[in-house]
Amino acid sequence: YWSASGEMVHGHTYSSPSFLVPINFFELQNGDISVEVTGNHAFGISARLDENDSGLYAYVSPDANVARIRLVENGNQSTIFNSLYADFPSGVMYQLTLSCEEENVSLSISVPSTDQSWILNAVDPDPHAGVFGFHMGNESGASWDWISAETETVSGDVELSWMTTDDQCLGNGDFAF
Repeated sequence: YWSASGEMVHGHTYSSPSFLVPINFFELQNGDISVEVTGNHAFGISARLDENDSGLYAYVSPDANVARIRLVENGNQSTIFNSLYADFPSGVMYQLTLSCEEENVSLSISVPSTDQSWILNAVDPDPHAGVFGFHMGNESGASWDWISAETETVSGDVELSWMTTDDQCLGNGDFAF
């Protein structure tokens, strides 16, 4: 399940992948989405998710020392478009930016505390409009500090500054804040 406290969204799950899309968030085909995230296992950004839970996600896994851009189809992991293997540190704050411009997709990864950065590029054979949000997999306690979106026609920030939990026991089970 997901929760929010201290102006951060937290992930608490061992399912992979798990997505959180802010309500009324932008539906975009092209644009840049940026997040700050701290985690240990797997975390990133979902993109272009349609009503069938199909789209892209880009993530970093310090456990596996890999970053990937891959497809999600009907809510399940699918084709890996590209992978980058590196010694990704665990438990530190990452700055991630996912850029989508038609079929060109890139994930910019930065760790300010260690002065490290990486870029991963891929081609999306089916670019389409969809919603953007948070992604995690096999993660417990990951936290996303903010998310921002920029395009030529839409820009804005989503700030999480209240607390709620929605899982099978405490909410209506739709996993939305």
